[in-house]
Amino acid sequence: MTAAVAGMFAGAIVGVVEAVGALAAAHNLRGSILVLLWVITVGLYAAIGWGAFGVLGVAAGAGVRMLGRREEPDVSLAYYIIGAMAVPAALILGRPEESPEVRVFLYLRAAVICVAVGAAAWLALRLVHRRRPTPPPAPRRGGAWQPVLLLWPVPFLAAAAWLGVRVAFPAAPRGAPNILIVTVDALRADRLGCYGNKLGLTPELDRFARDAVVFEHAFSSAPWTESSVGSMYTSLLPSELGLAPQDRGGYEIHYKGGLFTPQPTLAEVLRGAGYMTAAELANPQLRRDRGFARGFIRFCNSDDFFGTKASALPRLGRYEQWFMRTSVGERVGAALRREPHYYARPKLAKSDAERLARDAAAWLDQRQPPFFLWMHLMDTHVPYNSPQRSPWVAAVFPHPPLKGIEQFYKDLILRRVSISDDGKRRLEALYDDGAHHADRWFGWLLAQLRELKTYEDTMIIVSADHGEEFWDHGGYEHGHSMYDEVLRVPLLIKFPHSEHAGARVLGQVRLLDLMPTILDVARIPSPPGALGVSLMGLLGAGRRDSGELFAEAALYGEELKALRTSEYKVIFHPRSRAMEVYDLRADPKEQHNLAADPEVAADLRERLLRLARDSERRTAWWARFGEKAPPLDQRSLERLRSIGYTAE
Repeated sequence: MTAAVAGMFAGAIVGVVEAVGALAAAHNLRGSILVLLWVITVGLYAAIGWGAFGVLGVAAGAGVRMLGRREEPDVSLAYYIIGAMAVPAALILGRPEESPEVRVFLYLRAAVICVAVGAAAWLALRLVHRRRPTPPPAPRRGGAWQPVLLLWPVPFLAAAAWLGVRVAFPAAPRGAPNILIVTVDALRADRLGCYGNKLGLTPELDRFARDAVVFEHAFSSAPWTESSVGSMYTSLLPSELGLAPQDRGGYEIHYKGGLFTPQPTLAEVLRGAGYMTAAELANPQLRRDRGFARGFIRFCNSDDFFGTKASALPRLGRYEQWFMRTSVGERVGAALRREPHYYARPKLAKSDAERLARDAAAWLDQRQPPFFLWMHLMDTHVPYNSPQRSPWVAAVFPHPPLKGIEQFYKDLILRRVSISDDGKRRLEALYDDGAHHADRWFGWLLAQLRELKTYEDTMIIVSADHGEEFWDHGGYEHGHSMYDEVLRVPLLIKFPHSEHAGARVLGQVRLLDLMPTILDVARIPSPPGALGVSLMGLLGAGRRDSGELFAEAALYGEELKALRTSEYKVIFHPRSRAMEVYDLRADPKEQHNLAADPEVAADLRERLLRLARDSERRTAWWARFGEKAPPLDQRSLERLRSIGYTAE
């Protein structure tokens, strides 16, 4: 009973710590819902502690009785050790997103120390007990509920609470910069004025570029969102993430799994270093069940099947999915989906940049630095439905030459229908309007940062997950090729206090270099296994580029592998064993295939074949043994179809 009571107290303390974390993300919820969250969180952890420590107590008591030990004084060594174990247990429960292997490795030493402390406390009490004169025996009353048995867990539980708070909210390094990442889905680099566009689509980004470093040739590791973003946030190749193709037979490939690699994500590393972490997203590929919420205290995705405001849930780790399927969880989930009043404004979609920017600003207004905020905008993703229409588009197309319904986009992507030249120009015009709308609200968010006086102290990164093809090579949209119009992305980095402002880097860089770069600026070590390099080394004399780009994981058609340097691009078709080779210095638009000449980029071809074989082995392993994402609900299926995907 003593051990069970100690476990209940330890669990309750961890529950309080987790409820504080939930409160940090739940600033816009009603009081009754917050109270319910606190009660559920504390109660659940207390119940877990009661059961777990109760079992340990029974086992320890049985061991003591088997050894024939008399309990003098009334508190045995076994119970002290069990009480001391509340400290590492609180630490383990306080970091539920870590893999089991990582938890065991990190807290084994803490467990040993706590056991030693428990043993030392028992020994000290025993010595004091021996020095005192033996009182006459008195009738035993209350058994395990004697005052001494109620008070002895207090120092251990206090230590558990203190360490639990330190784990949930660790202290950040002194002078750590704020970090803001804005990714605009499918945004081509050539739409930005700072990359040479003359249409004036992105005035806010162009002004921002004056304070930033412009990377002229930045590339993604995959031509579609889930693989690209996963690679960017782990500095790993897409085939190392846990995404495995479920169907290679059709034109579209379905993937099972998600961001399930044991490699820590950028958000996990930053959160462990004391950052407040939040994500404002609007893409159904970046859902919580696919692992993209790892490390985020606040995770808001309007397409997340847990609901728009699932970030306010207590951080229950693996228990969270179970909780959401209970009757109480369904009630809480329904309340969490209550949206701020500005969501209901006319013509304001859940994927609109205005909605994301306003929600992010509301969170920033209540944060203390340092923070890490990630925003993913969808204004340049099909269907192009920006609420902001350029006057010149209406003048050129008074009667739209096409009807942009969901099935039309899907048929166009899969080449089931043809389109006129006017229709192609119309699509590009709508896409440009989306870029302009995203730019406008990006500028609005920067103005909020300036009002909060955090702009100068913030490292701001603007990029995209991939580009978009407008028939550059006969196709449309993305996910189907490895050409530069799909892999090349804009990359603007404003370092704290606008250091290196106005610099332009001409060498080739990769999105998987972002994680090491951010951690370098924040003075946090990169996790072992990261493939990228810090881009800080390109800002002075030294390297010309960050390394070769290996791209993989096509979404449509056959799987493709590509290897790119600043001089050559080689594309491998595994099914037909065919190669495409392009001399990027003489043919930057990749129009003249030189594969017929075996002497051109011969070494690069051999390296690509080796990388492709390694990639296929990793993919096969994930398909057979890797963790699988749960099936999609109907809401997520419909949302995926609405943006041009045929869901699983």
